[in-house]
Amino acid sequence: MNFCHNISHKKFNLDHNTKFNNDIRKEDYLKVAPSASSITNLNKGGDIIFQSLQSSNPLDLPNAFLYFKIKLEDVDPNCTLENNFFPSLFSLMRLKLGTTEVEYINDPGIYSSMLNFVKTSDEYKRVYGEISGWIPEKVLADKTNKSFTRRVQLYSVTKTFDGMFPLKTLFGFLENYNRVVHLLPIELIMNRKIDNEIIFFGDQKAGLKLTIIELQLWIPEITLNPSLELKVLDRLHSDKPIMVDFLNRITSLIDIPSGSTFSWKPTNCPGRPRYIFIGFKNTKISHTENNSLFIQSYNGGDLHSLRVQLNNSYYPINNLEFSFKKNYQLQPYLNYINMCKNFGNEPQLSYSDFKNLYSIFCFDVSAQSDNLVINGCDVTIHITKDNLFTPKCYCLVLEEKHIDINLKGGRLNIV
Repeated sequence: MNFCHNISHKKFNLDHNTKFNNDIRKEDYLKVAPSASSITNLNKGGDIIFQSLQSSNPLDLPNAFLYFKIKLEDVDPNCTLENNFFPSLFSLMRLKLGTTEVEYINDPGIYSSMLNFVKTSDEYKRVYGEISGWIPEKVLADKTNKSFTRRVQLYSVTKTFDGMFPLKTLFGFLENYNRVVHLLPIELIMNRKIDNEIIFFGDQKAGLKLTIIELQLWIPEITLNPSLELKVLDRLHSDKPIMVDFLNRITSLIDIPSGSTFSWKPTNCPGRPRYIFIGFKNTKISHTENNSLFIQSYNGGDLHSLRVQLNNSYYPINNLEFSFKKNYQLQPYLNYINMCKNFGNEPQLSYSDFKNLYSIFCFDVSAQSDNLVINGCDVTIHITKDNLFTPKCYCLVLEEKHIDINLKGGRLNIV
C-alpha cells in the first residue's frame, strides 16, 4: 500500500521532495559594440548599428538592453536631464532578425513614454527608474519637486553615470516573444539626433552638452546543460515553425492646424488594431519648459473632444468629452485606468497628474466585428478644439501581428 497515495498537502507527504533545477549551467551577457562604420556617430547625427551574427549558445533576446555611459558638461544645478531622456537621443529605432525587419519605431522617446505610463508598473519605476531615466514629474513646472531633485542628484551633480534601457519596453515583438533564439543574425539600428533643447529641463541659457562615452547592446547568453541543450537546439533547428503573436507598434505624427474641428487618418492597419494612444505636445521646444509633458491646453486654446473611427465603427459611440478649464476629466481618466488594467498594472498617474502633466488619451478598440479588417483597417481620429490649439499630435496604434518563424539554418521567415 502506498502510504502517501491520498495525501494532498505536501507537509504530510513524507515522500515528496523538491528537486533543484540544473537546466542552466551559466548565464552571462553577449556584449555587442556598435559596428566600426557607425561608432563615430555616438555623438553626432547618423545611424548607430549593432550586429550580432551568431552565438554558440541560445540568446535571451527579449531581455536584451542597451547599456550606456554618459557625461554631462557645463550643466548647473538648476538644470538636468528630462524624464525618459535616453530614447529621446534617437529619432528612430529599428529591429531586424535575419534579413527581415520586425519593427520600426519613430520618435522612440515619445512613444516609450506613452507605453511606460500604461504598460509598466510602479515596481518598474522603483526598481528600474533611476538606472533607465524613468523619473516622471509629479508637480507641474516646479523645479523643487522630488523628481527634478532626484535627476539633479543622479546626473547634474556627478556629471558622469551609467544605466540601461530595456528594449522590450519599446518593441512589441520582444515583449511577447519571450523565448530564446539561436544562430539568428540580429541587427538593431538607431538614428542619433543632437538636440539638447529636448533632453534637458531647467533654468540655463547655454552650454548644455551630453556626450555618450560608451554604448553597447547586452544580450543574455545562456549555457544549458548537455541534455537540455540537445533538446532545445533540435527544436530550434527543426522545420516546425515557431508561432509568434505580438502587438506591433505603428507610429504617426502630424501638426494640428488651426480651426475648431480636425480629422486625421494616421494609418491603414493591415492587421487588427487593439489599442490606440493619442498625445499632444508643445511645438515650441525649450529646456526652460517641461518637454516630457503631454498637454491638452496650448497657445491659449483647449482640446474639447476625441473619437476614433475604424472603417465605419466609432470608439466611443459618442465623443470622448472633457474640459481642461472646467476640470472635467473623468471620461479620459477612466479610459486611462482601464487601459492600465488591460495590461495588469495599477495606474502610475493620479487624476491631477493625468490632467496637468501627462494627458495620454487611451482607446480600447479590441471589441470588433470579425470582418473589420478584411481589406485593411483605416484609422481616423476626430478632434474638436479651440482655434488656437495647434500642437503636435502623436498617435500610437498597437496592432495584432501573427508570424511564423523558422530558425533552421539561422533564417527568419515571416509567413
